[in-house]
Amino acid sequence: WLKFESGGAIHMKIRHETHVYEHDWETVTSALWVKYPNSDLPHVEKVDLLNRHVDVENQRFSTRRLIFVSYGMPKWAQKLIKFNMKGISTEDATCDFKARELVLLGQNVTFSDFFRVRERCVYTPHPENPAWTSYAATTSFEISLLPGFNSMLEDACVKKNAETAQKGASVMQKVIDRLVASNWRTASDKLAEWKEDLADMRSKRQ
Repeated sequence: WLKFESGGAIHMKIRHETHVYEHDWETVTSALWVKYPNSDLPHVEKVDLLNRHVDVENQRFSTRRLIFVSYGMPKWAQKLIKFNMKGISTEDATCDFKARELVLLGQNVTFSDFFRVRERCVYTPHPENPAWTSYAATTSFEISLLPGFNSMLEDACVKKNAETAQKGASVMQKVIDRLVASNWRTASDKLAEWKEDLADMRSKRQ
């Protein structure tokens, strides 16, 4: 389901979304790391890993990634802005294996003086069925570019974000299905190094 609202003193548009994947938390969160690049989501042009920290003792890891993205705008908005809305966003991820929680915090770097996007995504086991995974996201848009048009531009961003999120959920499901079909937990592939880190953490649970 989706929920839209306006901010308080600071004018912004906020969008909430939830989704349920009928797969376990480990599979869903593993799919996230191999989601890009993906021809079905061309707005994300490239993803670069800046750093990764593994805390074996506390069974956590964190990453920071740079995401090269094209911010989709309707034609009427593009005519008003008159420049290409391509830029860089950062994504900070924290994965807690004890709590079985993955939190992603994203924000744009390019255009942030007049176009601010903030996103928080959380993956946790479903409260009623631990074999499934719950996804919750909150995204805010704050634009201070063209007086009289800012609210309309924010509405356009919300609409575009909803369309992209729907497609993103479908792509995630495809990636999950591929992982399941490939028996990702035991297969020797490009995830081998990553799974070694995860296995090292899990061994500390005992």
